[in-house]
Amino acid sequence: MKLARGAPPKDAWLGGIGYGLKQLAALKRGVVELTGASLSVAGEARDFTSYKGVKKSLQNLPQGVKLVSDRVTAPVVVPYTWSAKLAASQLVLSGYVPSEKLREDIFAQVKKGFPRIAIVDRMEIADGAPEGWANIAVAGLGGLGKLQEGSIEIAAREVTLSGKAEDEATAELARSLFKKDAPKAFKLADNIKFVRPTLPVASPFVTRIDAKGSAVELSGSVPTDAARAAILEAVKARLPGRTVNDKMQLATGAPAGWQTCLAAGVSGIGRLGGGAVHLTDGRAEVVGEADDEALAQAVTGEVRAAASRACEADVKVALRAAPEPNLTWRATRSIDNELLLEGDVPDAATRSDLLASAARYFAGAKITDRMMVANARSQIWGAVADLGLKSLARLRRGEAVLSRQDLLVRGEAADAAVATSLKEQIARDVGKGYTGRDAIEVRTDAAIWAEAEAKKKAEAERIALDAEAARKADEAKRQADAAALRQKQAADTAVDTKRKADALRCQTLIRSAAAEGIIQFERAKADIDRKSFPTLDQLTRLANDCPEFKISIEGHTDAEGTDERNQRLSDRRAKAVADYLAKAGVQPDRLTSAGYGAARPIAPNDTAENRAKNRRIEFEVKAN
Repeated sequence: MKLARGAPPKDAWLGGIGYGLKQLAALKRGVVELTGASLSVAGEARDFTSYKGVKKSLQNLPQGVKLVSDRVTAPVVVPYTWSAKLAASQLVLSGYVPSEKLREDIFAQVKKGFPRIAIVDRMEIADGAPEGWANIAVAGLGGLGKLQEGSIEIAAREVTLSGKAEDEATAELARSLFKKDAPKAFKLADNIKFVRPTLPVASPFVTRIDAKGSAVELSGSVPTDAARAAILEAVKARLPGRTVNDKMQLATGAPAGWQTCLAAGVSGIGRLGGGAVHLTDGRAEVVGEADDEALAQAVTGEVRAAASRACEADVKVALRAAPEPNLTWRATRSIDNELLLEGDVPDAATRSDLLASAARYFAGAKITDRMMVANARSQIWGAVADLGLKSLARLRRGEAVLSRQDLLVRGEAADAAVATSLKEQIARDVGKGYTGRDAIEVRTDAAIWAEAEAKKKAEAERIALDAEAARKADEAKRQADAAALRQKQAADTAVDTKRKADALRCQTLIRSAAAEGIIQFERAKADIDRKSFPTLDQLTRLANDCPEFKISIEGHTDAEGTDERNQRLSDRRAKAVADYLAKAGVQPDRLTSAGYGAARPIAPNDTAENRAKNRRIEFEVKAN
């Protein structure tokens, strides 16, 4: 301040000064100017209480002082949250709004949109609202107005409308109002449930129950959840132990007697052990299979009687003849006259018969029995398997495979006469309903010796080729590993270069801000001068813009005083700056501080100006 004439009356001037300083004390950062008797106040309030206090105080100025500019803003809030919760005939508004006018506008809209609801206003004024906040709040209230209960919640740019609507159509209307005019910059979500679902009309009304194997599938339409439960209970009782897959959808339009008719069909396929019930409006089709005619006739009569007048029942039960067992059995003879019997046989008697035949056909052979009894019935299967054993006994080596109703004999015969005889025998003697096939080749003793010699030669060549291939593969792998290593080293170098460049850019910005700003301390102390706060706040923002780097804070003094005192003072000043940045939002583990006293001057300590240059705080951003 400078002495000058022309001031307003002393009392008014001093009153304005004191009043302005009092308002400034309530601000986090700000400016108070008194020009003549005209007062201007600008800045961000420390908290909501301070904001309200300053705004109220500016309505009662000291005598002789005139307010010409009020630019005091509420504190900035992150994240910026707001909600409206509707429950029990009460709407609670809470969170933050950007201005008193917008708060009044929202309150007015709520009174208009919820005329018979008690409104509780817990909103606070705060800065930091994203662009378009007012529009999304209005859109959310529009959707909330269609719900019986619920909430609209805004957190930064994420908005959620949730609650309960009377029916599906109302729920869809609420979603539409919520999303129709919402700004694109916001991420919208909704979780709206409805009390009464709107069921579609099914025409024709079709319900299907298909029981096949170990599963039962229910599909089509069902009129109510109670009807669904009753049908599921009947299915599980009549077809126990099966996996039930319910795909039925709720719908209206079920004919009278629907449940009675469907239950009659389920009872029928339960007797048959499987089948299908297809109900279309008032007509049911029941399809299945039975092993005997008596059961088929009984089920047909029972289903029609149970359906009675509920629906027209068309029952189709097919008779199935007992099939030959679907077994897989194998007999394998090795060149060393060893016989392996494995797979499934119909019963224990058949197993004993086959072992006796094997001992008779393969005298002196080592016989291994791995056959399993499958508890099936057949009068033909054993004879077909015995034919396979008899044929295999005339081969040098081979196998006889009986899979389902197909017999295959393959192997090596000693000469063409044996091969021809076996082919004729298999085709002639295979049982009714079975097929006989062969894959027999003739291999004389001379042919076997020639093949053995050829195999030896081929094996030697294969070993040589494998060795050469292994050598080439090792060389290719060595070259590939070397190329991969070079590529990785190049990539690591590129990443390291970019990281160093990013760190240098961050350091340049921080050093530039520090050089252009003010970082000062109380004389001979480590207490930071308040004039330094704006610069330190700017350094905080710059440090947080490059969060992946550590920052070293160095303190330096001039040469006045002892080396020990200067060392301690520089240490404390560097630490004071680091503490300020940490409290302002920089991660503490990114910050280190050190003092160097007067050991690193940037100018001779021969003038006051040079000594001021040497009293400094420097910043180094480290890439690693």
